[in-house]
Amino acid sequence: MRWETFGETTVYDSPWMRVTLVDVDVPGHGRIDHHVLRMPGAAAGVVVHDPERGVLLLWRHRFITDGWGCASP
Repeated sequence: MRWETFGETTVYDSPWMRVTLVDVDVPGHGRIDHHVLRMPGAAAGVVVHDPERGVLLLWRHRFITDGWGCASP
């Protein structure tokens, strides 16, 4: 399900982070103001692999970057 965006308002901005409110339409829930925190730099994560069941990943749309990709739940 793809979220539709209608605009964005910057709440706070600095060299280290930006906080915005994005007006989005969430399918089945209506329009809401969604808080978004953007930070430059690297990120880290851990994926645990179960030899019998594999790795669970979700294919989903991220409205913030307007792209599709795999994500851990």
